[in-house]
Amino acid sequence: KEAARKGLRIVPDEELLTELTFMVEDPRVLVGSFDAAFLELPAEVVVTAMRAHQRYIALTDRKGALSPHFITFTDGPVRGPRDVVVGNERVLRARLADARFYWQDDLKRGIDALADELDRIVFIEGLGTVGEKWRRMLEVAREVNGRLDNRARVADELLARAARLSKADLASTMIRDGKEFTALQGVIGARYADACGEAPAVAAAIREHYQPRAAGDPLPGSAAGRVLALADRVDTLTGCFLAGFKPSGSQDPYALRRSGNGLVRLAAEMPGVRLDGIIELAAARYAATLTREEVDARWEGKRAGAELVDFVRGRVEAFLKDNGVPYDVAAAVLAVSWTEPGVALARARAISGLRGNRTFERLVTGVKRVANILPKDRRRVGSAWAVVRGGFGDDGARSFDPALFQDDAETALLQAVRDGLGRIEAAEAKGEIAGVLKSLSLLADPIDHYFDRVLVNAPDPALRESRVAFLAAIYSLFGRYADFQAIVEEGPAA
Repeated sequence: KEAARKGLRIVPDEELLTELTFMVEDPRVLVGSFDAAFLELPAEVVVTAMRAHQRYIALTDRKGALSPHFITFTDGPVRGPRDVVVGNERVLRARLADARFYWQDDLKRGIDALADELDRIVFIEGLGTVGEKWRRMLEVAREVNGRLDNRARVADELLARAARLSKADLASTMIRDGKEFTALQGVIGARYADACGEAPAVAAAIREHYQPRAAGDPLPGSAAGRVLALADRVDTLTGCFLAGFKPSGSQDPYALRRSGNGLVRLAAEMPGVRLDGIIELAAARYAATLTREEVDARWEGKRAGAELVDFVRGRVEAFLKDNGVPYDVAAAVLAVSWTEPGVALARARAISGLRGNRTFERLVTGVKRVANILPKDRRRVGSAWAVVRGGFGDDGARSFDPALFQDDAETALLQAVRDGLGRIEAAEAKGEIAGVLKSLSLLADPIDHYFDRVLVNAPDPALRESRVAFLAAIYSLFGRYADFQAIVEEGPAA
């Protein structure tokens, strides 16, 4: 109401309003102002200067432009409210004067000069400088970029420029000396890039590569921002695990869980990018900072590689559950596709959507019967299409012998699989996982019929081995999409 009386609007900030609510019992509104010349600073700097220490509420005019006014409070009435306002204005003036000094000093040096200083700033003790970090980021980003669809790829010149300048603001006076402005990393870098005449796409990538900063934050809006954001996170995670800074219990000083969650959300929107591949690539890039022997010793000897894979897989599991995937379906798809979170989520949703479908549930039962009769080392999951297809062909790759079939149920199941392979592969190529599961469900009857008629563990060793190999080939087809053994079937109704 007080803002409206002045013809102004408050800058939305629920966190600040909540904090203020719990700080005062009898709030009385005071409106102060500052020199409009300070509005030459980026709006984020002015708002942060007001908010960080003084907890002032920023105001805008009706067009959304920042106003040279602020709102503060006293707890209960005071004798001299004007004196309180003057005191607050004096404090804010000093903070804004400092911010203007930082801004002008940094612009005198220019963003390229700031980027050059990154070679003197340590990233993590023993793991090189921030300058080496952005170079590693660029190598990983180029690899990620190359795996994207042609329409989603970023021009290499843009990627290289954005990577070089992405951390430049860490060398700025604003971030280094203005303690209240450290949360503006990326934002300030983008502002400096704009002021120094960089392309808007470069400035956008600098700003966005810190996104998402928290669970509810949006992902970067530009392709360059997304690629750099992913490269930044995988480099930080790899470096921290190499240095032994893995999270434990409630201890996570480097916010690696948050970084891991962001990595998974980014990868889920980037088809073709596999988390295991970029983790290995990031580890290899550290060889430029450490010796190859040091990387190998830390990665393998200290199990940093296995620990990071387990950590990221755990973040993918959390991602699935946050998206409403039941625990058993999450376990089923994680066994096969944790490295591609978007694929895992699509498969999990398709499988969950078939809960209650009698044909599909019979299929799950059939697949479990196949698994139960196979030795553990014959239950292959995640097989390449060429391997699955070859397992049923006539080109010598097949491991079972149809000449040993003795029952029509065996021939019928083989023919049903061969008939379905083309439909299944075509549906997968289109990303239609529901179509894949529908085609797989057509095998429920032939599998049931097979087990009704065929003794798999036949007395004759050659016949037994052929039948086991046949079932192993069938299991590899299903195992390409999920570990159906993990799915919990509902029991009969009471």
